[in-house]
Amino acid sequence: MMQIRSYGKGELAQLYCPNVTTAAARKKLKSWMYYYPHLMENLRSNGYTELSRSFTPAQVRLLVEALGEPSKSPVRTTCRTSILLHQIKPIRHDLLHFL
Repeated sequence: MMQIRSYGKGELAQLYCPNVTTAAARKKLKSWMYYYPHLMENLRSNGYTELSRSFTPAQVRLLVEALGEPSKSPVRTTCRTSILLHQIKPIRHDLLHFL
């Protein structure tokens, strides 16, 4: 069971997305925070702002309730997939007629 305590943003994000950079993990965590209904609203009512550098234990509890524990969370599997999709180079459609 995950320990509910204060976590830095990057620290918690890396628990959910351990195979990507801290910056990519933070970006993914932020997108989930907006995706899950009422999560951002609940975080803000517990003192969270975009400028916050860490999550309080109450905020961590809200995140875990919405996303699941990092080691068991279904959102964890989306970390690597979304990063790989961003690494694919776009096709130059203007060159397709030569194929």
